[in-house]
Amino acid sequence: PAEAGAGSPAAASAGTVPAPAGAPGASPTASPASAAAVAAAAGLKAQCLEAGPLDEARAERVRQWARGLRPGLQAGLERRPETPSFMVYLPSPSAAEAQRRLAQLRQAGVADIYAIPDGALRNAISLGIFSAQEGARTRLDEITARGFSGARIGPGPTRPERTMARLTRSAPATEAAWIEARARLQELAGIDPVACVTP
Repeated sequence: PAEAGAGSPAAASAGTVPAPAGAPGASPTASPASAAAVAAAAGLKAQCLEAGPLDEARAERVRQWARGLRPGLQAGLERRPETPSFMVYLPSPSAAEAQRRLAQLRQAGVADIYAIPDGALRNAISLGIFSAQEGARTRLDEITARGFSGARIGPGPTRPERTMARLTRSAPATEAAWIEARARLQELAGIDPVACVTP
């Protein structure tokens, strides 16, 4: 249906009135960044959020920010054991052969690949690292379907532990403060926060 102005006869006959500010359907003027933060937070009912893993620089920024939070908001850092990962790789006997296979793979449209420079898999070509074995198998099938045989699945690189940022909310914190804190956590961590996976 054609749009009608709030004061037009068509609008009046339809019984429509402008939504009050803050009501569902209202469109207050806001910057794209704040609008995105509000929209993201509106669909997230959790009172505990986490983001990570973080490198040391980002972890320090979160640590400094956590000291000045409003009442009812708490933030901190947690160190957790790294979860296992799975690597899909293509063995290669030499650096020259690795470069040749890299060129072939890229020509075939395979992205996110690199030659492993050292370690037990030196000169092998990494075809992707996955948190679940199912994802690694899907990648292996994709590579095989493109005509490259010999790819394998092995354990991916791991770190002793990872640093996660956690933000929690209790009764004194307002909804506006929670939304603002969530947006700030996302900015500092460089990762969209998600609901906490542990109590």
